[in-house]
Amino acid sequence: MIAKREKDLKKAADDAAAKAKLSEDERKDAEISELRSSIQTRDAKDDVVAALEKAGANAMGLMWNAVKGELEFDEKTGKVTNLDSLVKDLQADYPDQFGTPKPGETIEGGAGKEEKPSTLTKEKLAAMSPAEINSLDWEEVKKVMAKG
Repeated sequence: MIAKREKDLKKAADDAAAKAKLSEDERKDAEISELRSSIQTRDAKDDVVAALEKAGANAMGLMWNAVKGELEFDEKTGKVTNLDSLVKDLQADYPDQFGTPKPGETIEGGAGKEEKPSTLTKEKLAAMSPAEINSLDWEEVKKVMAKG
């Protein structure tokens, strides 16, 4: 990580030294070119993200990083020319990143969330002795009696 940071700093210093050697017009031309490139990249990102949203992608930032080096631009308009093929390639390579994510199933998923249907009825209660009724779950007896 430190070596990468040192490399980045050295590159920035070398770029600054190269710019200092340029004439004023060359420096301005280089700056204009750099700004145009930044604008083109920003516009391309907007187009790519919009296309990915339309395709139902889940992680636009990650997908942008995956394709930004593969962008091809129209010379006249500056628009991305291979956008459709990039989205199709992403869909083919990473199908799980498109559409609504589905929760995974678990063993006993949802167990205990639903009430078990009662097998107790008023008729069964009427046929029981008082001792049998006393051994029952009183909450269940109350529910059966309340059903009317």
